[in-house]
This record gives sequence, structure tokens and C-alpha cells, in this order.
Amino acid sequence: MLKIRRAAASDLPGIFAIHDDEVLHGTATLDEQPFTEQRRNEWFLAHAGERHPVLVADDGEQILAWGSLSPWSQESGCRRAAEVRVFVHKNCRREGLGRTMLQELITHARAVELGALLSRVTSESQTSLELQAEFGFRHVGTLRHVASKFGRMLDVELFELELGPV
Repeated sequence: MLKIRRAAASDLPGIFAIHDDEVLHGTATLDEQPFTEQRRNEWFLAHAGERHPVLVADDGEQILAWGSLSPWSQESGCRRAAEVRVFVHKNCRREGLGRTMLQELITHARAVELGALLSRVTSESQTSLELQAEFGFRHVGTLRHVASKFGRMLDVELFELELGPV
């Protein structure tokens, strides 16, 4: 039975198993090295508040997907915006987990009165691009060749979803 819930510190190995696989083999993250234990803990503590959580999809045995809301900017005037990220275990892709996680994060963002969700997606991440479109995220620009990974230059697409006034 799949359960979507707030992440606990004990979920960090499952979260970072998914993340680190993408670090080493994909472009859903532009990190090039897996996080150290200290960096994992710092990242998790930065998401301890109600406004910017980490959620996990748990089947009772392992973490199958996770997503987070993070401050878009440290400038106080940008507090109504958050960056949304979703990662799905490589063996569970195309089963609707990404969709489920994104819907939960949008629902949470509305509940804590965020006004906009923003995302960055590499141009080659077709599944993520389709997911943005499905949820009504508006493409607001392309940053050409701002990233490199695996010896390739990558474009990053920027998306926003307006949630309404705060």
C-alpha cells in the first residue's frame, strides 16, 4: 500500500539512493557528486519547517519517490515562491508516482499559502517536461548552455505555476 507522507530522518538513505542514482547516471539533478552525510543532514534540516517539506512515497518497504519544496530565493520578497522537485526510483518510472508526488506538493503549497511554484528542468528530461505541461506549469524561458554534465552542455528550462494571491 503506497503512502505519501512527510519524510523522516530515517528516510534519508532511501531518498539519497534515488538522488544519487540520478547524480551518477541522469540529468534530473545537475549535482555531479553524491551528497556527503553531513550535506544530506543539512539539506534535510533546511526542509524541517512546515512551508518547505520533503515528502516521500513509501510502499512499506522502501522509498519509491520523493519531492520537495525549497525557497526559491533567500530574499524576503520572494517568500511566496518555492522551487518544486520530484524524483522517482528508476524502477518505478512511468507508473504515475511523479504525478502523485507533484499533486501532493501543489496541494501542500496551497495549504501553506505559497503563491507560485517554480521548477528547473534540463531540456533532455522529456518525462519531466511532460509532467510540467500536464499540471499547467507555464514555460517562462530557456537558459542556454548554463550547465554541463557527462561532458555535455545542457539547457535548463524554467517553469512556473501560479497558485494565486497570498
